[in-house]
Amino acid sequence: MANLKFEVNPGLLQPVGDRFVGSGYKEPLDEKKALETVGAMPEVQGMGFWAPGQVTLKNAKEIAQAARDLGKPPSTIVVNFWDRQFGWGSFSNKDPDVRKAALERAYESIEIAKLMGIDIVSIWFGHDGVDYAFQADYSWVWEELVCSVADIAGYDKTMKIAIEYKIREPRIHSFVGNMGDTLLLIAEAGQENAGVTLDLGHAINAGERIAYSAVRALERNKLFNLHWGDNFRLWDDDVVVGSVNTIEFIEVVYWLHKYNWEGWCGLDQYPFKNDAADALRESILWIRGFENVIKKIGMDKLGQAIEQDEPKLALSLLREAMLG
Repeated sequence: MANLKFEVNPGLLQPVGDRFVGSGYKEPLDEKKALETVGAMPEVQGMGFWAPGQVTLKNAKEIAQAARDLGKPPSTIVVNFWDRQFGWGSFSNKDPDVRKAALERAYESIEIAKLMGIDIVSIWFGHDGVDYAFQADYSWVWEELVCSVADIAGYDKTMKIAIEYKIREPRIHSFVGNMGDTLLLIAEAGQENAGVTLDLGHAINAGERIAYSAVRALERNKLFNLHWGDNFRLWDDDVVVGSVNTIEFIEVVYWLHKYNWEGWCGLDQYPFKNDAADALRESILWIRGFENVIKKIGMDKLGQAIEQDEPKLALSLLREAMLG
């Protein structure tokens, strides 16, 4: 069975604004208090961060040590490509100076990760997309994205570079919006250390079968990182994992165990109004509950149900394990 380990970014505990209340609905936490809150969560094994901003070259070692002192060693870095500088795209930006700045930011984040003892850097092309027709030269955009991933992964081949996709937001249409796009992107980049950060909430929002998406990356040894979040498919709602798509998540856990995957499971949730620590903790407990359901049924029985292609058999096994 796989060993699922969980990471939480202390930044998830901070207030997040929306289009109505720009400052958010909660009071900000002191950064030290946010670290300590994550450190006090027994369900969590590591801390993720984004850079630069939350972590920099100057404070990387200090924050890494603080996390280790709390028993939650640094786990992953996400490159900050979502600030105003990259509002019209990072590597697909028409301004060559912005594209150069994006590459330098990626390199800087890799150096920060190395200082912290982290070996996975995730990239989310949040602003790389379009809002209207006739806004982009799609052939040129794709070539820029491919070359950028190749350059970043080639900068330090000991670092895993994981591409996170999302179908929309903040752009209405993202250039890297689904698992197929992402696998093609990393294949054309041609670097062995390039892979995928699969955000299950993003995959649900894209209309994907999340277990199928996971297996497509798993079978290629390209699932470097996993983010958990749940939604009602119309938007990236960031509700507690399992509160909507319960059975679909159980299927994902089955395949993670089938492939003995042991990467980091990040919680990508921003509870706008509810207590963030409670929501994150509840999500982890639900995922552990999915593991218990699978153990109760047995991997072999679930595998037989798949082989027989009989939905009634799988559903009855799940119903009895979950509901009695």
